[in-house]
Amino acid sequence: MICLVSIRDLQAEQLRELLHCEREIIRMVPGLIRLAWHESLAGALRSLQDMAERQVGRLATLLDASGSEATAQVGPALDGMVAEFASSLWAEEPHQVLDAAMVIELHRLVHVTIAGYATVIALAEAMNDMTTARPVREMLEEVIDAEHALALIARNEVNPDGAMAGVPDEARRLGLGLEWTDFST
Repeated sequence: MICLVSIRDLQAEQLRELLHCEREIIRMVPGLIRLAWHESLAGALRSLQDMAERQVGRLATLLDASGSEATAQVGPALDGMVAEFASSLWAEEPHQVLDAAMVIELHRLVHVTIAGYATVIALAEAMNDMTTARPVREMLEEVIDAEHALALIARNEVNPDGAMAGVPDEARRLGLGLEWTDFST
């Protein structure tokens, strides 16, 4: 971690961590596309990669505009999550298990990015820095849309029969289970 002396420094560090996260997504998605059995999942992965490439450009622009170096801040927690992700996927698994494992691990990674974008927005708004808050809010909305798409694929295609497996009867009756959290409000 770099020496932080201001909220602006903290914001720049968070932007660099997001830059690292988006670059990791870009790095690992091509392999996931090759492993994906469901075409809808492969398509969602391609969309995720395209989005991550756009996010990298936007994050670099924001860092440059703030006078911060646009280098990725490596976070050990994220690197551990990515390593666990890679180790959890085995090409020998039945296709439905492999696709379900991908969706689960992608959800985990996407939720980390959602938290990161929300943090940057909160810091920017605390400093009344709307030139950062507005574009980061747009990026957050794109990430949330990608998470929604993954949730729908998980529920409707990857695991439609087992989507409610393990969900208590009362929650199943109420329609609770693999629902996403709406962070956009």
